[in-house]
Amino acid sequence: MKLGLISLSLTATLLLVLTLACGDTQSPGPTAAQLGETKPPTKTSENPNDPTSIPSIATAKPKDSPAQSLIQRESKATTPPTPIVIAIPTQAAVQPKDAASAVKPNSAPTAPSQGTSDLCEWTTSYDIRDGFIYFSADTSPDMKNLGNLSVEFTPAIQGFPHLIFNETSGFALHEYSGQELDRSVNEHKVAIPKAKTAYRIDLNIGLAGTDSNGGNCEQRIYEAYTRSDDYYPSSQLSVPDNAIPNLDKYSEYVGKIPKPDAQSVILATSNGDWNGVWKTQTVEKVDIPLRIGFYGDAGSDDYETVRDLIEILAVIAPDLDIDYAKSLEEVTLPLHFIECTGHLNRDNRHCNPDGPSGALAGRLETGKFWVRVSGQKFNRHVLTHEVGHALGLFHWNMENCSMCYGHTQTQWLSEWDLTAISTIWHAQSEWGQNRKSMRPALEVAEDDLWDRYSENPDLLSDTPDGTWTELAGLLKTEALEAIDRTPPKY
Repeated sequence: MKLGLISLSLTATLLLVLTLACGDTQSPGPTAAQLGETKPPTKTSENPNDPTSIPSIATAKPKDSPAQSLIQRESKATTPPTPIVIAIPTQAAVQPKDAASAVKPNSAPTAPSQGTSDLCEWTTSYDIRDGFIYFSADTSPDMKNLGNLSVEFTPAIQGFPHLIFNETSGFALHEYSGQELDRSVNEHKVAIPKAKTAYRIDLNIGLAGTDSNGGNCEQRIYEAYTRSDDYYPSSQLSVPDNAIPNLDKYSEYVGKIPKPDAQSVILATSNGDWNGVWKTQTVEKVDIPLRIGFYGDAGSDDYETVRDLIEILAVIAPDLDIDYAKSLEEVTLPLHFIECTGHLNRDNRHCNPDGPSGALAGRLETGKFWVRVSGQKFNRHVLTHEVGHALGLFHWNMENCSMCYGHTQTQWLSEWDLTAISTIWHAQSEWGQNRKSMRPALEVAEDDLWDRYSENPDLLSDTPDGTWTELAGLLKTEALEAIDRTPPKY
């Protein structure tokens, strides 16, 4: 369903339109840093399946990675990072498979299995059957001076030796779990965990502990354990009443939305490294319906954030085809709300267990991407920012907007974010357009203003058309009121 200014009856599923907001230039309101939602830089992962980072609230520059064309846009720290170079594809977007149609685990549940494990000089037999793992040893773990001992469950796909975040559209993030074992006894019983989502994923089962010298020791005891169907929740999705947007909210602006201009076209095709360097990009406008699903610890305020984005997108990007997914099979944009544990952090260094982070990850050009939000006091600014990336926005070397420097990011879409989104989702914009082809397609004059912003992108911080400033002001008020009534998560 395409977004338009229509009355919405409170029926079944609804259009979900995500738009991003940033503060006005005079009084931006609390930034991410002021709300305690930032984190010092952390080194990005070099794992080929852990997408290259484009920090959202600065991270350090990653080393070159085999996954350099992957996109992961992080929300972490307060200081700008060093430049990051990524490869932006120019081919047309590919129609993706839905989230549930990726590589699947084995179809039949795993049969009983027995064996022996040696971990940090402690030897135990194990028997996996009837949904449990039974351990039995001649001695207790503490007799072998194990500092700690746990069973870890790690998401896996049979035959895939690498991490599977990309293959699973981020659903693997939910399946990291573990159980600490009592080191004073020599027999243990551990339940195979229920799945957190309906996405079918196998589990690697392993033991992890520390030896008498504090060294880590790990041993896998089963690869790609397949759980039966009754371990998974329903694939059907629903949203609470407070998620339903009022698509007439900004109806007075119908017919008043400014046409694309030099500033908006150049914003839509500019990428700032947050160190003052600008790069020219092509348009990233995915050619697929966006169907959104919420997974993990999503709060009432998170649904309201998405609702607010829907309402403004209805007027600034009416051709955008975005909706809530009714089931896992329809999802093309999963929103994952994740607790970053030490276990998960070993496989995904972007997921910081000691502070806030967020990311858009995956491949926009294939239509397979997702948002992760973790450890925030308030999720609004991160959701807005990362969904902005999904809508085609890049980072900018500016202040007081959603795509701006990490320490000045706001909780709403600014006038700059709004004008760029409207331009990207103009009917004549398309994936892979370069700036020169986009300008005539949108009937933008090659005049002094065009030369002004082309030659000096730092001037893109000029205040856009007054309509955008008005709308940004309304979004700012809405966001601040929402934050005032939302208790912090910690």
